[in-house]
Amino acid sequence: MLMNGWSPEIIAGRIKKEAILPTISHEAIYQWIYSDADYLIGYLVRSHQTRWPKGKSKHSRRTLIPNRVSITERPSCINDRKQPGHWETDLVIGSGKSALQVTVERKTRFTKLVKVQDKTAVSSRTALFSSLSPLPKNILQSITYDNGSENVQHDVLNTSLGTSSFFCNPPACAEADRYHSWEKGTVENTNGLIRRSLPKRTNFDTIADTDISKVESWPNNRPRKCLGFSTTNEVFNSAKCGGVALGG
Repeated sequence: MLMNGWSPEIIAGRIKKEAILPTISHEAIYQWIYSDADYLIGYLVRSHQTRWPKGKSKHSRRTLIPNRVSITERPSCINDRKQPGHWETDLVIGSGKSALQVTVERKTRFTKLVKVQDKTAVSSRTALFSSLSPLPKNILQSITYDNGSENVQHDVLNTSLGTSSFFCNPPACAEADRYHSWEKGTVENTNGLIRRSLPKRTNFDTIADTDISKVESWPNNRPRKCLGFSTTNEVFNSAKCGGVALGG
């Protein structure tokens, strides 16, 4: 209906007129679009990239993430990179509807890239599952996220993978970095490497999966000083087989 030019108010009114149950308010439709279906924002007559709920200031807006565990509770074995199997993830946004799910293992810096069709929580969870589920269980211990709404289904993913979740600290105010991205610096540094091939404003809608695989291959086959100049693939494959990965 939105794609056919119907406004949320018209949709809500039509549902009520036709006695379709359950009914829904136009405000609830707006909230759903901005929280979990932002690919539909462009179909609104008056579209803005962000929207603040009525009666609330921008300073009070927060994404509510169920069972959220702060990064401050992450054990030292994760912070100090003493064991493999602990991941950081981020959604890299381009100019199109699609995005790139970037997931990096903290100790070995092994990187997985998956294109997602939109920026919703369902798509992000699905991408993470398809990316990580083929890996051995010993290499799937935890995932660290930012506070974006695309991460609200982390509990569902934990049930599927047997992982635990940690989240960056929320900002003190709206003007601060909403995601505290520096607290997951491993994936942020990897994003910088990826941006060499896929710069900002890249339209991921037009990028083939084969090209994404080529971009993924480059950091994984790149020697790193922190890994004693071994490649990420070499160290990660050792960790998968139960070997001792190099420190860093």
